[in-house]
Amino acid sequence: MTMTRTSFGVAAACLLLAGCARPPPPPPSISLAGKTCDSAPDTAAQRRTDLVMEKAAEVTFDNNSACLDVGANKVAYRVFGLPPAAEPSLVSVDSRPLGQGLFAPALQLLDANGKVVREIPRDAFSFHGTDIYAGFRTHPGEAYLVVASDPQSVGQQISKVMDTTAVTTAAAGPVFIAVHTGAESIPTFTYALNGTVTVVARPIPKVK
Repeated sequence: MTMTRTSFGVAAACLLLAGCARPPPPPPSISLAGKTCDSAPDTAAQRRTDLVMEKAAEVTFDNNSACLDVGANKVAYRVFGLPPAAEPSLVSVDSRPLGQGLFAPALQLLDANGKVVREIPRDAFSFHGTDIYAGFRTHPGEAYLVVASDPQSVGQQISKVMDTTAVTTAAAGPVFIAVHTGAESIPTFTYALNGTVTVVARPIPKVK
């Protein structure tokens, strides 16, 4: 059978699309059983991400992420080096869904020796759309931020009502009018050990 130029082009396009198709996101991970974890956050350079002022640092937690033994639980974590600054900064932590999973962070601030000096619990985070977000001001002596999964949240499910709106233009005789339409969805997420977290440090605006 002879393939025409048109059919060859269609076949090539199909192969190209198949090759570029993204794999589905991983399912929510809710257990680190059997994994060897650290007893305390490791602040060594190879295990941390150093923040640069006003530059977003994104980390995806997965099965290869570092973990901590926290009592009877194991949690995924990542250390962020706070930018050296003579004055405090504003730090934001944003966690967005990865498929049906949502990383629920709890935060710790460490001094230069790795000692915990402050904790910011999971309930300090609030929803912004489907993301969960928290912001805080650094204190003198804080050198590292630990972003860890909250052991009390992992495995819980939460449904979030989402409203979406769209504006289209329709002709009504000689004039055009804007038509507003909306829809409501209720996606369900599982607080998980995997997900994507973005951390940003910014200078505190000066009062003029």
